[in-house]
Amino acid sequence: MPQDLLFDESTQVSENHLRVLHTADWHLGQRLCDQDRIAEHAAFLDWLLYTVQRERIDALIHAGDVFDSANPPAQALQAYYEFLARLMAETSCRCAIITGGNHDSPAVLNAPRILLAHHNIHVVGDHDPKREIIKLYDKAGEPAAVVCAVPFLRDRDLRHSKAGESGPERETRIRESIGRIYAEAARSAKEKRPQGLAIIATGHLFAAGGVRNDSEKDIHVIGNLGQVGVDSFPEEFDYVALGHLHRPQKVAGAEHVRYSGSPIRLDFSEHEDRKFCLLAEFGGGKLLNVRELEFPEGRRLLRLRGETDELVHILQNLPRHSGKFPMWIEVRVLLDQAAPELDHTMREALGAREDARILKVIAETRYEQKSLDEIVEAAEKLEDLSEEEVFRRRCESLGYEQEDVEKELMPAFRELLAEMREAEEEA
Repeated sequence: MPQDLLFDESTQVSENHLRVLHTADWHLGQRLCDQDRIAEHAAFLDWLLYTVQRERIDALIHAGDVFDSANPPAQALQAYYEFLARLMAETSCRCAIITGGNHDSPAVLNAPRILLAHHNIHVVGDHDPKREIIKLYDKAGEPAAVVCAVPFLRDRDLRHSKAGESGPERETRIRESIGRIYAEAARSAKEKRPQGLAIIATGHLFAAGGVRNDSEKDIHVIGNLGQVGVDSFPEEFDYVALGHLHRPQKVAGAEHVRYSGSPIRLDFSEHEDRKFCLLAEFGGGKLLNVRELEFPEGRRLLRLRGETDELVHILQNLPRHSGKFPMWIEVRVLLDQAAPELDHTMREALGAREDARILKVIAETRYEQKSLDEIVEAAEKLEDLSEEEVFRRRCESLGYEQEDVEKELMPAFRELLAEMREAEEEA
């Protein structure tokens, strides 16, 4: 990749067209099996700067989850601020819009908001209708679009729950509340835009029909709760830039409602996913086209599953990996009985290699009767399970019927979990 950020003269761009780059779910500061991703994120951000300049991007929109946690490490904060500084100083981009996700702390994102606004970087860490309508301008300096910069909507932003509310009732309440907020945003955008401008919306949520990976933490949307359909977004929206789902995809086949996905593979469930950003071009007050810009330098993740002998053979004969980063491997071994040396066996089969490394070995037992020692040996690690799965299994161990757990206990658990996360972020 060139070190300088000179224009690519082969990119033909009309002066009155607006080119918007849609990205999301960076999860800066994320670790996988206690391995940091600093170098991978740095490579992505360098590529993104180069791409913004090469494609003559006018505005960058990030649809939530800048960071992986509410209290990101110093290196993640430094990478974020350095990127924003270079974006506005070294590229064609004239505006950036950053919205909060469920992993982000609104306080952390909003802290430098006033300072960043002076550099035309608009940060919307939490829901505030007064700050969510933002104008974008084309290369000629004329208004070209209005953005409804809606962040992740927390429980306090939605209609309050009612005592005795059932799971389906709560689902309906959340969906209607989300739809209401987007309808109000559309009305505000129409009032503030010159006639004929495109309207872009952002969101960090789970849209019905979206395909999830294991790496997305549940928000109000565990199971079917809080899913919104394409019809929840007003018809005035010419493009909806979504975050939260890490697999790039259209929602229900709609060309204008899209997840950009995460730029790097955050979990082994994403091992087959392509990673890219989306370039949306607008002209004449409407969406003209959407193009995928693939990030070519991400780390490869490999998930293997099979019998012990089969996996040993695969690992011993694994082709050399020539990517920029060593390949990380998850091995799932099917067993009929406990195998105390399993981890050592798999790592010995791969050998000491600079191009590949096993991060996780998981035993999947197939027999029904297990001794206590076997259960301990084959047990899943707690960190591999979501909070919801731990709660579900505990309920099952206490003899609750699955239907009762899903309809009655789980909705209450989700609500308590959401309130706990909000309290942690505000602390």
